Amino acid sequence: MRILRRQVLERTGGKCGYCGTSLKGTRWQRDHIAPLVRFKNVRYSFSGATGCKYPDNHNLANIVAACRAYNKAKSNLDLETWRGCFEPGHVFYFEKRPGD
Repeated sequence: MRILRRQVLERTGGKCGYCGTSLKGTRWQRDHIAPLVRFKNVRYSFSGATGCKYPDNHNLANIVAACRAYNKAKSNLDLETWRGCFEPGHVFYFEKRPGD
């Protein structure tokens, strides 16, 4: 499944899905909200889920545009584990509704 960067960026209106900062003119990254957990020594590409423990997690609904700092900080944590690193009740940018 080929997921285009443009599609991922459009989902959050050009902002980091985690912190909400503008990604315009930056070297942003795609991040899997629920991690793929890649196997060691197995080739992986965004055009297919070969070598992944959870290949069903490779879909547009599970991918968010992320600034490099937040993508690195999240690493391979699942969202709820990472949410525990913030204040109680923390809501990430991609989870907010317009007007929040």
